Amino acid sequence: MRRSIYQCDYSELIGPDTWISSTTFYFPWLDQPPLKFLQADVTSVEISQSVDFIIHAATETASIHFQTAPRAMLQTAIDGTNCVIEIAKKSPGTKVLFTSSGAVYGKSAGLGAAFSEDSASTLSTTNQSSAYGEGKRVSEMLGTLAAAVFGFEFIIARLFAFVGPFLRLDGHCAIGNFIGDSLRHGKITVKGDGTAIRSYMYSAELAGLVGRVCEKEVEIMQTPKPNLVPERYLPLVLKAAKELGLNLYHSLEDSISKTVLWHRQFT
Repeated sequence: MRRSIYQCDYSELIGPDTWISSTTFYFPWLDQPPLKFLQADVTSVEISQSVDFIIHAATETASIHFQTAPRAMLQTAIDGTNCVIEIAKKSPGTKVLFTSSGAVYGKSAGLGAAFSEDSASTLSTTNQSSAYGEGKRVSEMLGTLAAAVFGFEFIIARLFAFVGPFLRLDGHCAIGNFIGDSLRHGKITVKGDGTAIRSYMYSAELAGLVGRVCEKEVEIMQTPKPNLVPERYLPLVLKAAKELGLNLYHSLEDSISKTVLWHRQFT
């Protein structure tokens, strides 16, 4: 399982073997003073010195574990967050940025709605497919409670869908699968019914856009079911725009083009 903790105190970066090897391969100038890369497991890493800033991005996202090891996925998220908390406790005043996920909300915000920071979670506690989202949700609570007691700042960033260089083309992300199909096969396959909504557009339209960029045929495997509310994974980003100055500079078509170009050149 991929378990990683990225410590940023302007002298050391800690991460798993695969993250370190890929990062230093593509960005060799990073592995030079004053930066130093260390290898660690987020569920057992120990840091004795004080820390200025922690980016807690540790989670398991490989699609195979969603089906085969949901309990281990959930336990890793909890143990990893508790380990990060132990590190932060030693440095009152430090900031911890936790990369959570839109998965904490569950399947849908309702027809025509987007998820806001205050949206209620609809995760099912009896469905093992909720393990990833529950791991993120519980980690948010663990960090929030610990920050109130031990005096560090716990910042939550709920991430949704992304596209760009380094995107896995064989994972659980639809757009990555579409791009992978376009590069390896004669057509792009949509395994669902084409009605699911992401933060960009309908998945069928997304596949069509990838198809137009890559000049490939698109096949939708399933037929939409009557009266079924489409699955939505759509964030409301007004707060991020207002408080953090979030601005989106790349169009979806441009993002797909750059991602395809990167994979053609480097993979």
